[in-house]
Amino acid sequence: VIFLRALCEHKYVPYIFIQSNEILGRACGLSRPACTVVISQGSPLTRQIENMQ
Repeated sequence: VIFLRALCEHKYVPYIFIQSNEILGRACGLSRPACTVVISQGSPLTRQIENMQ
């Protein structure tokens, strides 16, 4: 078992902390809170997630 933060740091994967799970869910077009979102380059979600940082 490894925490997501430690795994991201170990693999040099960028991550951010957000103010609210509800905001993250809405930014992804969901009606429910979200705790993790994985995006790929060129994803339409990229700009919305960057605005939350």
